[in-house]
Amino acid sequence: MIDVAHNLIANLDITSLHLGHMHVGYLDLDWDFLLAQAKQNTQFNQDVLADMTKGWNNFVKSGQVWALIIGLVLGYLFRSVTAA
Repeated sequence: MIDVAHNLIANLDITSLHLGHMHVGYLDLDWDFLLAQAKQNTQFNQDVLADMTKGWNNFVKSGQVWALIIGLVLGYLFRSVTAA
C-alpha cells in the first residue's frame, strides 16, 4: 500500500495539470464532469411522506404487522411470567 502511494506521488507531474483534466499516476480525473455530476445530484425532489405511506401500506399488506403485534403480545406475556 505504501508503494502504491509512493508511486502516485512520484508520478505526479505538476506541469501536466490544468483545470479541466488531471492525471495523477493511475487516476484520470475530469473535474468538469465531476463538478457537473455533483451539481446535478444536489437537485432532487423526494416526497418523504408518500414514501413512508407506501412503506407502511406494504408492511400491512404483507402481513408483517400481525407478526409485530403477536411478537409484542408474546414478549409482554413472557416478560410478565419471568418477572414474577
